[in-house]
Amino acid sequence: MNKTKLTVVSLAIALGFLANSCGSDDGPGASIVGKWDYFKTITQVEGQNPISQNYQGNEPGCDKDYQEFLADGSYRDVVLFQNQDDVCTESVDDGNYAKEGDVLTVQENGENPQTYTITKLTDGELRYSSTTQNGGLDFTVTLVFRKK
Repeated sequence: MNKTKLTVVSLAIALGFLANSCGSDDGPGASIVGKWDYFKTITQVEGQNPISQNYQGNEPGCDKDYQEFLADGSYRDVVLFQNQDDVCTESVDDGNYAKEGDVLTVQENGENPQTYTITKLTDGELRYSSTTQNGGLDFTVTLVFRKK
């Protein structure tokens, strides 16, 4: 009888810790609205082992490059670089976005819309991916961002 009670109590405590470990940055409450620093790119060919590469585009002496999703549906892709006077300058591609469930559609500067699948969205991290075919092979590229 005591072993059964101990097992039930242990199980209840374990479930309590498990439920408590699911933080507020998990699940549907997270919002895409905000500024997101480029962090890394993950590439996978035909479902093989993914290759992860840290983002190398940040200009030394400038803030990090980022994407910004605004509440009104506007979108900005910002790359910072030092101009000839060594002043950090923004190069911006503007556009619009729409998010429905885990589908993200981005249209920059009136170009054709691009559709991505959001694979992770928390208060601190955004991941979205797209798959294309090249030479009969499926290439999946996932961009990983960290919240500013």
